[in-house]
Amino acid sequence: MDIMVDALHNYFVEVVTILGMVVWSIRLEGKVKQQQDISRRQYEELRALDIKLRGFDSKILLKLSEIAERLSYIEGNLKGSNKDHY
Repeated sequence: MDIMVDALHNYFVEVVTILGMVVWSIRLEGKVKQQQDISRRQYEELRALDIKLRGFDSKILLKLSEIAERLSYIEGNLKGSNKDHY
């Protein structure tokens, strides 16, 4: 029993250091896992937003083409009405 007490007394700093390193690595692993989960969620949210924005872009392009078509029609009518006056 005295041998174990002497060994513990002699290597106390080393034992505490090793235990501290083990606890620190376990906590670090948990934080890394948590960050990976957060990153994965954010990536999924970004993909969903990207899909939503692409749909929005296509709607905008459709409306712009409708507006361009209507402006061409108005322009044609204005040119046609100007010919009647000359």
